[in-house]
Amino acid sequence: MKHFLLFSFLFSISLVSHTQNETQKLALLNSAKYFEIKSRANYTEAIIKAKENGWPIRYANKNNATVNLIGIDAFGQPKYLTTFADPIQAITINANKVWPGGGLGFNLTGAADIMTNKIGIWDEGVPRPTHVEFGGKVVEKDNATKNVDHSTHVAGIMFSKGVNALAKGMAYGVKGAYSYDWFDDESEMAAAAANGLLISNHSYGNIAGWDYNSDSSRWEYNGKWNEKEDYKFGYYDDGAQANDSIAYNAPNYLIVKSAGNARSTTGPKVGDVYWRRDEKGKWYNAGNRPDSLSSNNSYETLPMDVNAKNILTVGAVTGIASGYAKKEDAIMTSFSSWDLPTMVVLNPIL
Repeated sequence: MKHFLLFSFLFSISLVSHTQNETQKLALLNSAKYFEIKSRANYTEAIIKAKENGWPIRYANKNNATVNLIGIDAFGQPKYLTTFADPIQAITINANKVWPGGGLGFNLTGAADIMTNKIGIWDEGVPRPTHVEFGGKVVEKDNATKNVDHSTHVAGIMFSKGVNALAKGMAYGVKGAYSYDWFDDESEMAAAAANGLLISNHSYGNIAGWDYNSDSSRWEYNGKWNEKEDYKFGYYDDGAQANDSIAYNAPNYLIVKSAGNARSTTGPKVGDVYWRRDEKGKWYNAGNRPDSLSSNNSYETLPMDVNAKNILTVGAVTGIASGYAKKEDAIMTSFSSWDLPTMVVLNPIL
């Protein structure tokens, strides 16, 4: 009788788990539809406001990275995404230690069939599909057609085969991976998670604080018209909520996002000319920069969706040629955004 009760208990747990998984999958698919409708409506409104207020749809910043208008936030302010570069090699975080011959006995390469198409990369565009290091591995999922250097670069760090030994990716043996551009990412993430995606990388983020618009040759302050520090830093927005919801309903799916590079974009010198938006959101020449405006170069510089609780937000340390051995080896870069002094910063993929 005791064994029968134990079997019955385990069987009931199995049924509950199965039902819960089906419920979670349905929640994710419903979320995907909701996020898609919301994203399209929000982007349409942003385009209308851009015409009214003279917002650029697309521009290049001081690092020659693309900046794209992707929507508006709860305050009616434009939301822009940009890519983040400055990757750290696999040896810095000892990824090579779990490879065959790495000394730990794990022999991990990503080549197991169960990992095929379980990795996703969201970025500005499409990794070059004919690249010698991962040609044939990347499956484009959202009809994006623009080949982008940054997307190619990130894909290489994630799963380059190692034709050039110095370019071997973290999961160099993976047989297939999904690729998406950064438009409508929340809907796509929810749908992919419902279909078994296990991990995704997002080396891009929201423009916050200062940004140099190379197309207009000017420094721009992206806070609200009456702010001295941009509200986007530390702000738990609907994007953060969406990411938390997706992660909650897909407990085996890990969302990895870049903390950003805000601390290297500190604005013009005090007294130099800068631009900001007025109450209606239109850019204007604000004159000489006062010393009261934040340079966003200290703690608490994580903008918007990367403040989600259920994801992995990753900052950057300087490269460690000999591999990490002790905490003193990890030296924070001068550009990486971060939260509090206790924040753990590694850089496995960015």
